[in-house]
Amino acid sequence: MLAALFVLRLEIVAGRPCPCPESVGAPAGSPPLFAVPSAMGRRTILACGFLESRDGAAVRASELQVFACGSNEPLLNFDATQSVHLVRRGEALVVSEVQRWPFGPHWNWVDVPIWEFVVRQGSPPSVSKTLVLRPPELTPARVSAVLALYEKAIVTSPPEPATEDLIGRLLACALAGSGPAVRALLDLSNALPVDGHAGEVWAEAVAVYRLHTERAAPRSEHVAPNPSSHRTAYGGR
Repeated sequence: MLAALFVLRLEIVAGRPCPCPESVGAPAGSPPLFAVPSAMGRRTILACGFLESRDGAAVRASELQVFACGSNEPLLNFDATQSVHLVRRGEALVVSEVQRWPFGPHWNWVDVPIWEFVVRQGSPPSVSKTLVLRPPELTPARVSAVLALYEKAIVTSPPEPATEDLIGRLLACALAGSGPAVRALLDLSNALPVDGHAGEVWAEAVAVYRLHTERAAPRSEHVAPNPSSHRTAYGGR
């Protein structure tokens, strides 16, 4: 009992959890972006990386690694191209990997959760991964309006370059179950110029759609400790 109390006191001093080890987004010794305090006899879970924003108890970050206090081996890794939301759920850390897509009201670009990772305390801690992508709810009128924009773009001479907005809206319609939108999205590079950043957005949109169709039913799986990377577009590698 005394040993457990001593460990707990070392982990949390003046409200500051144990510091981060050397990580991709934070130098050794820096305070974590997010910490889930340990229960008696267990170790605190630390999230270390680059802070993008903080809203109350919720954190948005990138270049993130998750550690058990006192360990240099990451439980999860996310690079600079991946954004995540961090929240606490009981004694577990919940990491939601998100992507920006125009799924909001009036086609606003919003964070769309794709994968959810739950890191639970233990010796060693356990990590589970669940696909949480949910198709947006669209009216037939909104889908028809997007398809009309696409038809207008392809009949223009020369064809108008595909924009990020059009690609994102086609993805929304495809995920919502529109067959014409699926065909337009998958064949977009043959119908319209898709260059530069728009090309990257289109490739990501196609990958997200295929991820949804291949794994449409929500499912969970165990994640081995210290995976090298988690990539949403290619099945959460």
